[in-house]
Amino acid sequence: MAQKIGILGGTFDPVHWGHLHLAAAAQAQAGLDRLLWLPAGSPPHKSDRPLAPWTHRLAMLQRAIAGDPISTICTIEAESTAITYSADTWAQLQKQSPNAQWYWIVGTDTLQTLHHWYRREELVRCCWWLVAPRFPTQTPQQAQQIARETSDRLAAESIPLHWQLLAMTPIQISATQVRQAVYQRQPLQSLVPAAVADYIATHQLYQTFCG
Repeated sequence: MAQKIGILGGTFDPVHWGHLHLAAAAQAQAGLDRLLWLPAGSPPHKSDRPLAPWTHRLAMLQRAIAGDPISTICTIEAESTAITYSADTWAQLQKQSPNAQWYWIVGTDTLQTLHHWYRREELVRCCWWLVAPRFPTQTPQQAQQIARETSDRLAAESIPLHWQLLAMTPIQISATQVRQAVYQRQPLQSLVPAAVADYIATHQLYQTFCG
């Protein structure tokens, strides 16, 4: 039987309970054997503000997933000096595990952009897409409608989309919210794991709020 490997990407600046809740839902509902956390280096779509240094984001992520036996961190994108595309990243991963069944874990906002992705044909065809409602007010029906509309748009390009809607409460935590809470000296226990909160305090991260 093919190993089921999930991919969860992001800047993780910082990683928070919303990410972990999403990862747990994907693991349980898709029966994943492995989960690769894929932190980005300096993606162009985040150029509106500086990211915390890669070493700090990596350290926080390591602390957040410690103890999860199926989770590992993949540093392919962060170690690249060039702009990285998901299709290229997946191609490298696929060479390492050629017989795996791949699952990308995304919110509905990301899913809606699939038709713009570089080399989307091979990536969309070869992976399953685990879709999470992205906004607090988004109902499962609305999330499902977005997935269907995305599927129809890709079908018009003769690209089949295999997707599964995750049964979960929409994620109500954002990294921006965490950074703002740090800046305003608010408690973090409802936003990030204790080990992440301790790391933020120790290294005095996010003392200047940049959005």
